[in-house]
Amino acid sequence: MAARRALKAVLVDLSGTLHIEDTAVPGAQEALQRQAILHVQLTNMFVGFMELECKICLLTPEFYFSRLRATSVMVRFVTNTTKESKKDLLERLKKLEFDISEDEIFTSLTAARNLVEQKQVRPMLLVDDRALPDFKGIQTSDPNAVVIGLAPDHFHYQILNQAFR
Repeated sequence: MAARRALKAVLVDLSGTLHIEDTAVPGAQEALQRQAILHVQLTNMFVGFMELECKICLLTPEFYFSRLRATSVMVRFVTNTTKESKKDLLERLKKLEFDISEDEIFTSLTAARNLVEQKQVRPMLLVDDRALPDFKGIQTSDPNAVVIGLAPDHFHYQILNQAFR
């Protein structure tokens, strides 16, 4: 019999999975809550509580999702979008009634910023202006690296020539 491994993380894609632009994918909020319920039940965290729930049925999906977050399971909402800052993305998700906190969101801009800080480089930022807040405090004068994201307004000969120098 194979050894049972504990679940350590739940990664949930955002764009196209939970939302498309300013519209929640139908059933997305409920799917997140069901996933949390399933995990909590499978880990038998509330053996006595589960019996109580079956008799009284007072526990809500929101209760289970908060309990999932309270376990050692890391929950992250991920996306490869580079067109907006994490703060703007979070605002969009809140308007769509997703119960997500900023520290649970990991974007490609987050990864880029982490790498820039780790390598201690000064990037030229070829990203949409709405993404710039994710690089607040990063030194960009006299660049020795380039970060490229979705930025059609910045992709022209002069800027690209500058980036390649």
